[in-house]
Amino acid sequence: MAHDVFISYSSRDKAIADAICNSLENRKIRCWIAPRDVLPGIPYPKAIIDAINSCKVLVLVYSASALESKDIESEVGRAYKKGIPILPFKIEDVPLNDIMDYYIGNVHWLDAMTPPLEKHLQQLVDKIQVHISDPNTIHEKITSEKIEPSVSALQNNVERTQHFVKYLKKTALISIFFGIVITVKSLVFGFWLYDKVVNHIQTGDFLWDMLVEAAIIVIAGITIIIVSDRVLKKLIDAVVIAFFSGLIMGLTIAVMNLIFFLATNSWDKPLNIVVNAGGIITIIASEFGPQFEFEGVLFSGLMIILFSTIALGIFGVIYWGYRWFLKAFSSLEKGQTRGE
Repeated sequence: MAHDVFISYSSRDKAIADAICNSLENRKIRCWIAPRDVLPGIPYPKAIIDAINSCKVLVLVYSASALESKDIESEVGRAYKKGIPILPFKIEDVPLNDIMDYYIGNVHWLDAMTPPLEKHLQQLVDKIQVHISDPNTIHEKITSEKIEPSVSALQNNVERTQHFVKYLKKTALISIFFGIVITVKSLVFGFWLYDKVVNHIQTGDFLWDMLVEAAIIVIAGITIIIVSDRVLKKLIDAVVIAFFSGLIMGLTIAVMNLIFFLATNSWDKPLNIVVNAGGIITIIASEFGPQFEFEGVLFSGLMIILFSTIALGIFGVIYWGYRWFLKAFSSLEKGQTRGE
């Protein structure tokens, strides 16, 4: 059946895509949308290619899910190759990746992130109605709204950087929180194990100490990855966020350790020594310097920062490898639809 608009969307954004389809078809603008218009017996890829080749405009429902979809990437690439105007309908504030930047980095967007959605749907319908009524204006109306590629690339880079920095701030707060949690845990275990550590008494109690701290570090890593997952588009992104988080967490522990030294150095049990008796990271770091001396505290503080950074950095790399494996595995599955 003849159609004017191809709607490219992630399955997670189906409600928005259906709303776009309904709005356009209420104005007599015929749409092609999967899976509704995939005819029985027609291979899915062929149906998609034929539908894109015969459309006049491709509407892209742009979101984080769409950005991750290889199917959508292929659909947009096909439209780009055929010279079919692409109109992004932006529903989430997510920076373009390199591939999408190449395809749509210099075209006009319809920003639909602020409610009400109906207002943005009306703008979309009006714009496409003009294009459909006069086919000669399709490229003129959409393509004429392109901005200079160099300016667009700069704006996208700025937007991507700002988005990334925003998540760095979030992970910094999370890292500070977990740095405090590890320090408090080390104090609790330190008072419990202090005499045994000082007297070099071997005991199975140290195992619980190690397990608890390891669990906290893993929980910290998982929390940071979940919060920042949307901006982890490349391996370097995961590495930067993970190492940065480890740096902040280690710095938090080191600063608190230094404060304990300055405030309780004259006590029978200085809190910086207690912390070192009850923490994996701190007890390892304490081997590099005498904790009763200011210089030793500073040096072990640097070691704390180093070990924390490495611990979360490794976690970030492992997570990225895991996610890459899942994507590679899912791409081999048969009958995959879209938005995976």
